[in-house]
Amino acid sequence: MNHPYDNLEDQQTYRISRRACVWITVLFMGFVLAPPIWRNVGAVRDPAQWAPVSGLYDMDGAPSLRRHLREVENRIDDTDFSSVPRRWLQGWLTGVLNEGSRRALIGRDGWLYYRPAVESLTGLGPIDPEPFTVMTDPDIPPWTPATEAISRFAGQLAEHDVELWLVPVPVKPMIIPEHLGPGAPERGPIRHADAGRFYDQLREAGVRVIDLTDRFMQLRDDGSDVFLRQDTHWLPSTMTVAAAEVAAALQQQPWFSPPEHPAETTLRDLTGSHRGDLAGMIETLRDDDLFPPERATLQQVLQQDGHIVDEDPQSDIVLLGDSFVNMFDDPALGFADALGDDADSGRLGAGFAQHLAHHLGRGLEVIAINGQGASGVRRELARRGVDHLGRKHAVVWVLAERDLMLAATPARGARVAWDHVEFATEQFAAEGPLRGEFQLVERSGNIDPNAVAYTEALHSVVYRPIQLEEGNFTGSELMVYEWTFRSRVMQPPSEYRPGARVWLELEPWDDQPTAIRSQQLNDELLRFDLPVYYAVESRRTDLAATAAGTTATTATTTGAAATTGSRWSQFAWTLGLGGLWLALLLFGLHRTAQRTAPGPPAPQG
Repeated sequence: MNHPYDNLEDQQTYRISRRACVWITVLFMGFVLAPPIWRNVGAVRDPAQWAPVSGLYDMDGAPSLRRHLREVENRIDDTDFSSVPRRWLQGWLTGVLNEGSRRALIGRDGWLYYRPAVESLTGLGPIDPEPFTVMTDPDIPPWTPATEAISRFAGQLAEHDVELWLVPVPVKPMIIPEHLGPGAPERGPIRHADAGRFYDQLREAGVRVIDLTDRFMQLRDDGSDVFLRQDTHWLPSTMTVAAAEVAAALQQQPWFSPPEHPAETTLRDLTGSHRGDLAGMIETLRDDDLFPPERATLQQVLQQDGHIVDEDPQSDIVLLGDSFVNMFDDPALGFADALGDDADSGRLGAGFAQHLAHHLGRGLEVIAINGQGASGVRRELARRGVDHLGRKHAVVWVLAERDLMLAATPARGARVAWDHVEFATEQFAAEGPLRGEFQLVERSGNIDPNAVAYTEALHSVVYRPIQLEEGNFTGSELMVYEWTFRSRVMQPPSEYRPGARVWLELEPWDDQPTAIRSQQLNDELLRFDLPVYYAVESRRTDLAATAAGTTATTATTTGAAATTGSRWSQFAWTLGLGGLWLALLLFGLHRTAQRTAPGPPAPQG
């Protein structure tokens, strides 16, 4: 049966000549292939550059094809032929159409918002599980709800008479929703529908929850902006109020006793400027024109000797946190110009930890890792062992409330995970600096610099010593933290694979300054049975000198995974396969044009 709309069919026949097909195809392929081909030619001439072709073919030691292709795709996103057009297009969308990016939203009156923070106010949230679907990736590990992980952590601490104090920091769209755009609520606070039930469940599990929402709204009603306009984090004045609220709650506890000799501290004002992390997520070619830096006054906390208040590992209070704790202390997060000529170990000393110590009159043990407030800080505390808890009374856990309210899928997209941790029962301390040649045994994956808010990140690696030039090591393996990227530029260790021979200069991780230990870290391979080191210097030693595989020589590398000769052969293979594919495409177009060409007219009569 014919459908009743035959008269609506297009009766016009459209044809295109073979010459036009060829030219369109050649121009399109040239436009697509020219940038990566040019990049590969440059990489062949200069082995210091990362070659997309070489990276695609080099799968030695890759854990899986999927992970390998994802990492290659992320590296291609960082190349100049990919990032420059993307930044140009984003600049046009932002400057002309006022459009944000996939992670940052542009509100009204110069306010920027973090998309996962907005998503944390809606959706399924932390209690109701996501419905099952056959489209779920079977390789994704099972999701642990935040309630379960936090309650279990509180129980582990309670076994050693340590209290868990949870301080969820309200995020910008909760307190200031009115600048989101048309249809936004005229006044906060805006909370997830399950927030009250979620915190009630935690309190029933023994968690002490300090809710700062009402206090933040008081600040808003008094005329304060509460948050930096171009950043995900709070204003310095808001942070100091939060530190005072937490200190007041702790001082009311029976176990809290004022120290015999309170630490005498003074406050010093510092003024600096900062282009917020949200502005950095909107990558354009003219960032400062679209989002000029905003200024703020910080209060630096100083000891009597004029130095910044430092942490005290022997304190009976442990502070766990994410970038909300590190903000105004780590200059990599902003306001570095406030230091001027007084670097003082590269720290600002005006963060949450310093102000909490100022109000308490005592030092704190601080474990704060950017982007790892959910699981990374708990793993670091657990690595220090159960004996370490014997001297503690409280663990104060400060983290963004958005991490608590995200459901499984958006949480994975924001790199938030609620893993279970087990405290180490035995300590394996680093034995001192080491220098020599090691073989890579296993490593964690690379964090995508385009998918996170921070400009630096590390990853964990297991090495086996081959020959030490300096230091003594009695074990068979050790854990090393190496740089994945710095200033969003991928570093050489990001391409090391299992089996690689690497010359390393190592120092104990616990001896590193706060500016390093607070950086975002992929520690999925953290093993409590190994001492932990930090790679001060790293270079490959097993790269062949020629494509023929001559004797390996020691050579500094920037992560190139193949020799010049092998790159030329891979480049030639790629061009050959590309040429064959183009020839087949043109042949198909030719055959199609022949089949669709009009035949001779039918004879008349």
